[in-house]
Amino acid sequence: MSTLKKNFSYKSFTIFNKLNNKVLLKVDNQFPQHFYPNSIVDYANIIKEIVSGKTKNYPIVSLTVKDYPFCDFRCQDCLVKESREWAKKNINNLVLDIDKYKKILKDISTYSKENGVENVRIEFCGEGNPDLYVYRKEIIKYASQKCNMKIIYVSTGSGLTDDDLTELVLNASFIRISFPGIDHITYNLFSNQKHVKYTYEDSLNTLRKIVSLRKQYNRECDLLIGVRACIREEFSELYEDFIYELDKIGIDCVQLAKVFKYNDNSPTKISTKLKSILKKIADSKYKHLKQVQVPTRYNSSSDDRKLRNNSFNICFSALFNPVLYGDHLIVCTQTDKIIDKQFHYGKLNGKVNEVSQLYNNEVSNEIRKQLPLCCNDCCAVYDNVLLNKIYDILYENKENIDNIKFMMEE
Repeated sequence: MSTLKKNFSYKSFTIFNKLNNKVLLKVDNQFPQHFYPNSIVDYANIIKEIVSGKTKNYPIVSLTVKDYPFCDFRCQDCLVKESREWAKKNINNLVLDIDKYKKILKDISTYSKENGVENVRIEFCGEGNPDLYVYRKEIIKYASQKCNMKIIYVSTGSGLTDDDLTELVLNASFIRISFPGIDHITYNLFSNQKHVKYTYEDSLNTLRKIVSLRKQYNRECDLLIGVRACIREEFSELYEDFIYELDKIGIDCVQLAKVFKYNDNSPTKISTKLKSILKKIADSKYKHLKQVQVPTRYNSSSDDRKLRNNSFNICFSALFNPVLYGDHLIVCTQTDKIIDKQFHYGKLNGKVNEVSQLYNNEVSNEIRKQLPLCCNDCCAVYDNVLLNKIYDILYENKENIDNIKFMMEE
């Protein structure tokens, strides 16, 4: 079965004891793109290895890379403005030298392989526009072909040449294009470009090229193509047409997300009318779209992430998914953690075994002990809650762990 079909056709994830076939946990497989090209089963198996003692250290399963903090857009809803401005003043090596960059990725790959993860998921997203990094094609090719990493690429697409697109399609597992707006007018308005150079139609054409190249290079079974856009009350009438336009192009998934800004104390309410539109979009059947993700809660722009409503004890995001920001390895993507150096594991210089030493020393352990106790909110809250449930079940059955199995069901 193809990677795409496997991840998006299954409707639930089950943990059971094979001795008595007792189901210990069953949950809907709601958001497979969060883990893609991995699945929740891959994460469950890694936790199983750790609980059983077969893996000594926590591996880096997924690495978020913020390697280019400059942008050709000035989006009104920019989620990283605060951390980007902080980083420019406080991190010296924001844009890595290509040789040093390669050494760092190779060391991360080697460390994780030694701890049970053959293919690190690497997400290039930047705190600016990653398209503009001059060595983008080279680092993508190196990460994929020399480090066996699974490439996730997130950008507006505004700086991607045809050669860039070809390299991405050949090497990436997931390409996600961000839309500041959902028609010609809103795209120009919210991208806030100094001189409009990249339009809504340009972005749609980029998607068309990616879909065409995917077919040309026979990657339709494993390259996921997606879109992300923000939800805005005042443009509620536009969303259905936007989704159907994307479906016509032939992409796989769409995420409609709430605007969530750092220190946002006055979240915007979502009306009954927009709730109805979002629900209709999520419940509709499409020709190509495999999933349209809308918020599970509608009443504000930030309550989904509040930890007071979603408690968990272990931050698996911090354990499995750190951030490489320039040459700094940081505990997670939350703005308040990026701008607070006490949550930085330290600097990487591209030396052999450097990641193993930095990721497992006493300082790093103390950083992770603070999480999630010091967190008010979490962008991976639902994933963390699920991973904690898996951990608890495996720990409770530690003496009988070989009989605990995982299964995805249609």
